[in-house]
Amino acid sequence: MAADFSTNGLPPLVNLSESPIIYNLYDSSTDPTKDSYQMCLDLRVWKGDIAGIATADLYTLCKFPIDNPSGLQVNANFDVSNIVNSYMQDSLAQGYYNTLLENQYFLSAQAYSKWKVNGSYVTSTKNSSGVARKVLDGYYKWGERQLLYSSSEYPFNDMVENWPILSAVPSGVSQSISDTTKPFYFSGLNYSDSGGASSFPRYYVVEGSNGESISNFVSVDSSDIQNNSLNTVWNYVITGSDAVFQGSEWVNIKSYGNSSNLLGTPINIKIDCQKKYTPTRIIFKNRYGAFDNFEFSLVSNNSFEVETKEYKSNALNSVFSEYNRYDGSKTFYTDGVETLTVNSDYVDERYNDFFKQLMVSDEIYQVLDASTFNLGMFAELQPLTLISKNLQFKKQEVDKLINYQFTFKYGTPFKLTL
Repeated sequence: MAADFSTNGLPPLVNLSESPIIYNLYDSSTDPTKDSYQMCLDLRVWKGDIAGIATADLYTLCKFPIDNPSGLQVNANFDVSNIVNSYMQDSLAQGYYNTLLENQYFLSAQAYSKWKVNGSYVTSTKNSSGVARKVLDGYYKWGERQLLYSSSEYPFNDMVENWPILSAVPSGVSQSISDTTKPFYFSGLNYSDSGGASSFPRYYVVEGSNGESISNFVSVDSSDIQNNSLNTVWNYVITGSDAVFQGSEWVNIKSYGNSSNLLGTPINIKIDCQKKYTPTRIIFKNRYGAFDNFEFSLVSNNSFEVETKEYKSNALNSVFSEYNRYDGSKTFYTDGVETLTVNSDYVDERYNDFFKQLMVSDEIYQVLDASTFNLGMFAELQPLTLISKNLQFKKQEVDKLINYQFTFKYGTPFKLTL
């Protein structure tokens, strides 16, 4: 037999792009003895409809095989996670207003062998991997949804406090914001199961204390969500121009399976009066692969530091050199680093896990005031890199008032160096 997938050589039906996605190939024929023998994998990656393989991108991967200790066959492993993960790197700044986050991609593969005959490669018959594999960005990572096909409309365990709204805000704790001119971002997961229309989100409703509301209806069923990446995650932005913010003291974000079936825990946003200090709103990617908000309402500071590298110049650069005139040191390189230090208001210790997710996030932004060059966004998003490397978490029985401080470096350098 030519190269084929081993008995346990296929990835699971659902995979994380951050984890290894391995196809194991084997060949027990006489082909491995041929000239320049290699095992090959044709990988197809696509999004949209699970049946849309015709529009898939094609990658061809080849490897020299690994000898099996038994001597009866040869094997090769192909980890394709980096290829798929590269498809899932769209940043928040690349368009996040009322958009779909296509967090689900599909994979199909074919296994075969190739070797040289008279200096040219020939290939064996190609064997298909069968049912398309699904790849998700950030979901199922923590075991929250182990009962994938449960018909329950409730979270599968206490770790998922705001399911299916993909926020890590602790249950029962209100977010506080004071500047409604800056957008508030949140994501909703259209989770697929076999429990019928009322068992997965179809409505996302934002209700304000002023009686205004914003709602979105998803007209799909479970199979649509499972097999179409367009239906997996919806992203939302509440802005100062939305009526739900006008004059409201609070806003609730709720998810419904139908018009009466509330799913998960609502998120409450308390709208405070303007603080003494100008608040700094930070957006970061949480452990679910969605974006969370936190407004640091105490004092924030910006600092600027310059790094300079020098070299010694030739003192004898003139026929008539004099010691009191030569330039002995010249600037070789300069760079400026701007940092932002923020302080939270006095928060509940239940935010400890929330801040852990901020510290390990690979995508963080500061929300700035909108400009005329924002390409349709309702704010400017300034990329940040977290400098703070450790954080001592506090408990309220010891520290009655809990304030946390973080320091970030601006991701856009002050001086462009190519």
